[in-house]
Amino acid sequence: MKKESILAFILMTICFIIFAAARIISYMVILCGISGAVEMRIIATIRAPMDLIGAVLLMISTMMLYSITRKRD
Repeated sequence: MKKESILAFILMTICFIIFAAARIISYMVILCGISGAVEMRIIATIRAPMDLIGAVLLMISTMMLYSITRKRD
């Protein structure tokens, strides 16, 4: 049980790091003055997959924590 909970929290931490990195990429694009179609292409090819991976990891870690903490009959 302890190993599963540690793994779940590690996955959750990785998920938040991925989300933060995706947002940093968005701000870097804006600060570099890139806009229009190029900006949308960068977001579609880099940030969107990072958001998807982060969301999947968050879902997996939440399911792991739920299976650990739920009441057993």
